[in-house]
Amino acid sequence: MATFNLYNYEFGKILSHEPAGLFGNSTVLMDAESAFPQRQQILDNILKRDYERSEEITFVNNFNNKEYGHKHMMSPTDGMAVIRVRNLVRKKLYNADWTTEIREDYPDCIVIIDNRPGIQRIAIETKHIAFKGIWTLPNIVSATLNKILKPYSLYVELRNVPDERDFWTLVGDQQKYPNGFYKIRIHLPHLNLERLHKVFDKLSEKTRQNFGSDLTIEMAAEKGGTLPLDPKNNYQSELIRAVSEVGAKTAGTKQETVISVYSNDNKRKPIPIGIESFQTFFESNTTFDHLTEDAAGNNLFDSGALDAIKRQTKRGIE
Repeated sequence: MATFNLYNYEFGKILSHEPAGLFGNSTVLMDAESAFPQRQQILDNILKRDYERSEEITFVNNFNNKEYGHKHMMSPTDGMAVIRVRNLVRKKLYNADWTTEIREDYPDCIVIIDNRPGIQRIAIETKHIAFKGIWTLPNIVSATLNKILKPYSLYVELRNVPDERDFWTLVGDQQKYPNGFYKIRIHLPHLNLERLHKVFDKLSEKTRQNFGSDLTIEMAAEKGGTLPLDPKNNYQSELIRAVSEVGAKTAGTKQETVISVYSNDNKRKPIPIGIESFQTFFESNTTFDHLTEDAAGNNLFDSGALDAIKRQTKRGIE
Protein backbone atom coordinates (compact mmCIF):
# COMPACT_ATOMS: atom_id res chain seq x y z
CA MET A 1 0.00 0.00 0.00
CA ALA A 2 1.41 3.37 -1.03
CA THR A 3 0.77 6.57 0.98
CA PHE A 4 0.34 9.91 -0.79
CA ASN A 5 0.12 13.54 0.34
CA LEU A 6 -1.98 15.95 -1.71
CA TYR A 7 -0.87 19.34 -3.04
CA ASN A 8 -2.53 22.09 -5.06
CA TYR A 9 -0.52 24.00 -7.62
CA GLU A 10 -1.19 27.33 -9.26
CA PHE A 11 0.42 28.97 -12.26
CA GLY A 12 1.95 32.42 -12.11
CA LYS A 13 3.39 34.81 -14.70
CA ILE A 14 7.05 35.78 -15.05
CA LEU A 15 6.65 39.32 -16.31
CA SER A 16 10.35 40.15 -16.42
CA HIS A 17 13.20 37.68 -16.97
CA GLU A 18 16.50 38.29 -15.23
CA PRO A 19 19.55 38.48 -17.53
CA ALA A 20 21.23 35.08 -17.83
CA GLY A 21 24.65 34.57 -16.30
CA LEU A 22 27.77 33.66 -18.22
CA PHE A 23 26.60 30.07 -18.72
CA GLY A 24 22.87 30.62 -18.20
CA ASN A 25 20.09 29.75 -20.58
CA SER A 26 18.22 32.91 -21.52
CA THR A 27 15.85 31.28 -24.02
CA VAL A 28 12.35 32.72 -23.76
CA LEU A 29 9.85 30.90 -25.97
CA MET A 30 6.73 32.85 -25.02
CA ASP A 31 5.84 35.95 -23.07
CA ALA A 32 3.65 35.59 -20.00
CA GLU A 33 0.50 37.14 -21.47
CA SER A 34 0.57 34.75 -24.43
CA ALA A 35 1.47 31.68 -22.40
CA PHE A 36 -0.85 32.06 -19.42
CA PRO A 37 -4.12 31.25 -21.22
CA GLN A 38 -2.43 28.08 -22.54
CA ARG A 39 -0.69 27.18 -19.27
CA GLN A 40 -2.19 23.73 -18.77
CA GLN A 41 -1.73 22.71 -22.39
CA ILE A 42 1.89 23.88 -22.24
CA LEU A 43 2.56 21.66 -19.22
CA ASP A 44 0.77 18.72 -20.88
CA ASN A 45 2.94 19.10 -23.98
CA ILE A 46 6.16 19.30 -21.96
CA LEU A 47 5.30 16.09 -20.11
CA LYS A 48 4.42 14.33 -23.37
CA ARG A 49 7.71 15.34 -24.98
CA ASP A 50 9.53 14.05 -21.90
CA TYR A 51 7.72 10.70 -22.16
CA GLU A 52 8.62 10.49 -25.85
CA ARG A 53 12.21 11.52 -25.00
CA SER A 54 12.18 14.18 -27.66
CA GLU A 55 12.85 16.82 -25.00
CA GLU A 56 13.72 15.22 -21.66
CA ILE A 57 13.18 16.73 -18.21
CA THR A 58 15.77 16.60 -15.46
CA PHE A 59 14.42 16.53 -11.92
CA VAL A 60 16.65 18.78 -9.84
CA ASN A 61 17.10 19.97 -6.25
CA ASN A 62 17.63 23.74 -6.12
CA PHE A 63 19.47 23.55 -2.81
CA ASN A 64 22.33 21.27 -3.82
CA ASN A 65 21.92 20.98 -7.62
CA LYS A 66 21.51 17.21 -7.27
CA GLU A 67 19.73 15.51 -10.17
CA TYR A 68 17.28 12.62 -9.92
CA GLY A 69 16.31 9.95 -12.40
CA HIS A 70 12.68 9.46 -13.37
CA LYS A 71 10.49 7.18 -15.45
CA HIS A 72 6.91 7.54 -16.68
CA MET A 73 4.58 4.71 -15.73
CA MET A 74 2.28 5.55 -18.65
CA SER A 75 2.05 7.98 -21.51
CA PRO A 76 0.59 11.27 -20.25
CA THR A 77 -3.14 10.91 -20.91
CA ASP A 78 -6.17 13.12 -20.28
CA GLY A 79 -4.10 15.62 -18.29
CA MET A 80 -2.65 12.87 -16.08
CA ALA A 81 1.03 11.96 -15.67
CA VAL A 82 2.29 9.24 -13.31
CA ILE A 83 6.05 9.30 -12.78
CA ARG A 84 8.54 7.45 -10.62
CA VAL A 85 11.30 9.71 -9.26
CA ARG A 86 14.28 7.93 -7.77
CA ASN A 87 17.08 8.90 -5.42
CA LEU A 88 20.60 7.55 -5.15
CA VAL A 89 21.20 6.32 -1.60
CA ARG A 90 24.57 4.92 -0.54
CA LYS A 91 24.37 2.30 2.21
CA LYS A 92 27.13 0.99 4.41
CA LEU A 93 26.94 -2.80 4.70
CA TYR A 94 28.72 -4.94 7.29
CA ASN A 95 30.05 -8.25 5.97
CA ALA A 96 30.56 -11.57 7.79
CA ASP A 97 34.33 -11.22 7.55
CA TRP A 98 34.26 -7.96 9.57
CA THR A 99 34.74 -5.78 6.54
CA THR A 100 32.42 -3.08 5.29
CA GLU A 101 31.38 -1.95 1.84
CA ILE A 102 29.33 0.83 0.31
CA ARG A 103 26.43 -0.21 -1.90
CA GLU A 104 24.27 2.01 -4.09
CA ASP A 105 20.49 1.81 -3.81
CA TYR A 106 17.86 3.58 -5.95
CA PRO A 107 14.55 3.78 -4.05
CA ASP A 108 11.82 5.79 -5.76
CA CYS A 109 8.54 7.54 -5.07
CA ILE A 110 5.52 7.94 -7.34
CA VAL A 111 4.52 11.47 -8.35
CA ILE A 112 1.03 11.95 -9.85
CA ILE A 113 0.39 15.19 -11.74
CA ASP A 114 -3.32 15.84 -12.31
CA ASN A 115 -3.36 18.73 -14.77
CA ARG A 116 -7.04 18.41 -15.65
CA PRO A 117 -9.04 21.68 -15.82
CA GLY A 118 -10.34 22.63 -12.39
CA ILE A 119 -8.18 20.08 -10.55
CA GLN A 120 -4.48 21.11 -10.69
CA ARG A 121 -3.30 18.75 -8.00
CA ILE A 122 -0.15 16.75 -7.40
CA ALA A 123 -0.03 13.62 -5.24
CA ILE A 124 3.41 12.64 -3.95
CA GLU A 125 4.21 9.29 -2.36
CA THR A 126 5.83 9.44 1.06
CA LYS A 127 8.64 6.92 1.39
CA HIS A 128 11.37 7.96 3.79
CA ILE A 129 13.91 5.42 2.55
CA ALA A 130 13.82 7.32 -0.76
CA PHE A 131 13.45 10.95 0.33
CA LYS A 132 13.90 12.11 3.90
CA GLY A 133 11.94 15.13 5.06
CA ILE A 134 8.29 15.74 4.23
CA TRP A 135 9.06 18.67 1.92
CA THR A 136 12.16 17.29 0.16
CA LEU A 137 10.47 15.69 -2.83
CA PRO A 138 7.71 18.32 -3.10
CA ASN A 139 10.40 21.01 -3.34
CA ILE A 140 12.20 18.96 -6.01
CA VAL A 141 8.97 18.65 -8.00
CA SER A 142 8.29 22.37 -7.62
CA ALA A 143 11.83 23.33 -8.67
CA THR A 144 11.63 21.02 -11.68
CA LEU A 145 8.28 22.38 -12.86
CA ASN A 146 9.52 25.93 -12.51
CA LYS A 147 12.66 25.13 -14.48
CA ILE A 148 10.74 23.65 -17.42
CA LEU A 149 8.06 26.36 -17.41
CA LYS A 150 10.46 29.31 -17.19
CA PRO A 151 11.03 29.55 -21.00
CA TYR A 152 7.27 30.04 -21.28
CA SER A 153 7.37 32.88 -18.71
CA LEU A 154 5.41 30.75 -16.24
CA TYR A 155 6.02 29.33 -12.78
CA VAL A 156 4.02 27.27 -10.30
CA GLU A 157 3.44 27.45 -6.57
CA LEU A 158 2.99 24.11 -4.83
CA ARG A 159 0.88 24.19 -1.66
CA ASN A 160 0.04 21.22 0.53
CA VAL A 161 -3.61 20.56 1.36
CA PRO A 162 -3.82 20.46 5.17
CA ASP A 163 -6.17 18.21 7.08
CA GLU A 164 -8.67 20.56 8.75
CA ARG A 165 -8.89 18.19 11.72
CA ASP A 166 -5.35 19.17 12.70
CA PHE A 167 -6.55 22.74 13.32
CA TRP A 168 -9.25 21.60 15.71
CA THR A 169 -6.89 19.19 17.45
CA LEU A 170 -4.42 22.00 18.13
CA VAL A 171 -6.89 24.61 19.36
CA GLY A 172 -8.60 21.97 21.49
CA ASP A 173 -5.40 20.94 23.29
CA GLN A 174 -6.21 22.01 26.86
CA GLN A 175 -2.95 20.69 28.28
CA LYS A 176 -0.70 22.66 25.94
CA TYR A 177 -2.92 25.74 25.67
CA PRO A 178 -4.97 25.83 28.88
CA ASN A 179 -5.97 29.48 28.47
CA GLY A 180 -7.17 29.21 24.91
CA PHE A 181 -6.57 31.62 22.04
CA TYR A 182 -7.22 35.33 21.74
CA LYS A 183 -6.66 35.80 18.01
CA ILE A 184 -6.84 33.94 14.70
CA ARG A 185 -5.22 35.32 11.55
CA ILE A 186 -6.20 34.16 8.06
CA HIS A 187 -4.02 35.18 5.12
CA LEU A 188 -5.21 34.27 1.64
CA PRO A 189 -2.62 34.67 -1.13
CA HIS A 190 -3.23 35.68 -4.73
CA LEU A 191 -5.20 32.86 -6.37
CA ASN A 192 -6.01 31.99 -9.97
CA LEU A 193 -7.29 28.44 -9.52
CA GLU A 194 -11.04 28.80 -10.04
CA ARG A 195 -12.16 26.14 -7.57
CA LEU A 196 -10.40 27.95 -4.72
CA HIS A 197 -12.32 31.16 -5.33
CA LYS A 198 -15.12 29.77 -3.15
CA VAL A 199 -12.89 30.68 -0.21
CA PHE A 200 -13.28 34.36 -1.05
CA ASP A 201 -17.04 34.03 -1.08
CA LYS A 202 -16.67 33.59 2.67
CA LEU A 203 -14.03 36.30 3.08
CA SER A 204 -15.02 39.39 1.11
CA GLU A 205 -14.45 38.57 -2.55
CA LYS A 206 -15.28 42.14 -3.61
CA THR A 207 -12.56 43.61 -1.38
CA ARG A 208 -9.84 41.49 -2.96
CA GLN A 209 -11.11 42.00 -6.51
CA ASN A 210 -11.29 45.79 -6.20
CA PHE A 211 -7.76 46.08 -4.86
CA GLY A 212 -6.23 43.20 -6.91
CA SER A 213 -4.53 41.97 -3.76
CA ASP A 214 -4.14 39.19 -1.29
CA LEU A 215 -6.33 39.29 1.80
CA THR A 216 -5.58 39.14 5.52
CA ILE A 217 -8.27 39.02 8.18
CA GLU A 218 -7.76 38.94 11.94
CA MET A 219 -10.39 38.04 14.49
CA ALA A 220 -9.49 38.91 18.07
CA ALA A 221 -11.28 38.54 21.38
CA GLU A 222 -11.74 41.47 23.75
CA LYS A 223 -8.67 42.31 25.81
CA GLY A 224 -8.00 39.44 28.19
CA GLY A 225 -10.64 37.29 26.52
CA THR A 226 -10.70 34.02 24.60
CA LEU A 227 -12.12 33.24 21.19
CA PRO A 228 -14.95 30.66 21.33
CA LEU A 229 -13.40 28.28 18.79
CA ASP A 230 -15.78 25.38 18.31
CA PRO A 231 -15.79 22.69 15.58
CA LYS A 232 -19.54 22.26 16.15
CA ASN A 233 -20.13 25.85 15.07
CA ASN A 234 -21.21 25.39 11.44
CA TYR A 235 -19.79 28.68 10.17
CA GLN A 236 -16.43 28.18 11.88
CA SER A 237 -16.21 24.60 10.65
CA GLU A 238 -17.02 25.57 7.04
CA LEU A 239 -14.56 28.48 7.17
CA ILE A 240 -11.65 26.35 8.41
CA ARG A 241 -12.47 23.67 5.83
CA ALA A 242 -12.49 26.25 3.02
CA VAL A 243 -9.26 28.06 3.91
CA SER A 244 -7.48 24.76 4.60
CA GLU A 245 -8.09 23.83 0.96
CA VAL A 246 -5.87 26.77 -0.11
CA GLY A 247 -2.94 25.07 1.62
CA ALA A 248 0.51 26.09 2.78
CA LYS A 249 3.93 26.19 1.15
CA THR A 250 7.59 26.08 2.11
CA ALA A 251 10.83 26.81 0.30
CA GLY A 252 13.94 26.17 2.34
CA THR A 253 13.47 28.01 5.64
CA LYS A 254 10.69 30.23 4.29
CA GLN A 255 7.20 29.08 5.18
CA GLU A 256 3.78 30.49 4.40
CA THR A 257 0.58 29.30 6.04
CA VAL A 258 -2.98 30.46 5.61
CA ILE A 259 -4.00 30.11 9.27
CA SER A 260 -2.15 31.28 12.38
CA VAL A 261 -3.47 31.42 15.94
CA TYR A 262 -2.26 33.33 19.01
CA SER A 263 -2.54 31.69 22.41
CA ASN A 264 -3.16 33.44 25.71
CA ASP A 265 -0.22 31.46 27.08
CA ASN A 266 2.27 33.09 24.67
CA LYS A 267 0.67 36.25 23.32
CA ARG A 268 3.48 37.45 21.07
CA LYS A 269 4.32 34.36 19.04
CA PRO A 270 1.91 33.25 16.29
CA ILE A 271 1.38 29.52 15.88
CA PRO A 272 1.26 28.65 12.15
CA ILE A 273 -1.02 25.77 11.22
CA GLY A 274 -0.67 23.69 8.09
CA ILE A 275 2.98 23.25 7.10
CA GLU A 276 3.18 19.71 8.49
CA SER A 277 -0.48 18.84 7.97
CA PHE A 278 -1.58 16.88 4.91
CA GLN A 279 -4.64 15.36 3.37
CA THR A 280 -3.46 11.83 2.73
CA PHE A 281 -4.74 8.91 0.72
CA PHE A 282 -3.68 5.29 0.34
CA GLU A 283 -3.58 3.36 -2.90
CA SER A 284 -2.73 -0.30 -3.45
CA ASN A 285 0.50 -1.12 -5.26
CA THR A 286 -1.65 -3.44 -7.39
CA THR A 287 -3.36 -0.37 -8.86
CA PHE A 288 -0.05 0.85 -10.25
CA ASP A 289 0.81 -2.63 -11.52
CA HIS A 290 -2.49 -2.63 -13.43
CA LEU A 291 -1.81 0.91 -14.67
CA THR A 292 1.49 -0.23 -16.15
CA GLU A 293 -0.23 -3.20 -17.82
CA ASP A 294 -2.97 -0.97 -19.26
CA ALA A 295 -0.35 1.47 -20.57
CA ALA A 296 1.56 -1.36 -22.25
CA GLY A 297 -1.68 -2.54 -23.89
CA ASN A 298 -2.70 0.97 -25.03
CA ASN A 299 -5.81 0.67 -22.88
CA LEU A 300 -5.55 3.81 -20.76
CA PHE A 301 -8.90 5.33 -21.77
CA ASP A 302 -10.68 2.25 -20.38
CA SER A 303 -8.28 1.80 -17.47
CA GLY A 304 -9.90 1.11 -14.12
CA ALA A 305 -6.53 1.76 -12.49
CA LEU A 306 -6.27 5.25 -13.99
CA ASP A 307 -9.87 5.98 -12.98
CA ALA A 308 -9.04 4.97 -9.41
CA ILE A 309 -6.08 7.35 -9.35
CA LYS A 310 -8.21 10.18 -10.77
CA ARG A 311 -10.75 9.69 -7.97
CA GLN A 312 -7.99 9.99 -5.39
CA THR A 313 -6.49 13.20 -6.75
CA LYS A 314 -9.97 14.75 -7.05
CA ARG A 315 -11.03 13.84 -3.52
CA GLY A 316 -12.78 16.69 -1.73
CA ILE A 317 -13.33 18.64 -4.96
CA GLU A 318 -16.97 19.09 -5.89
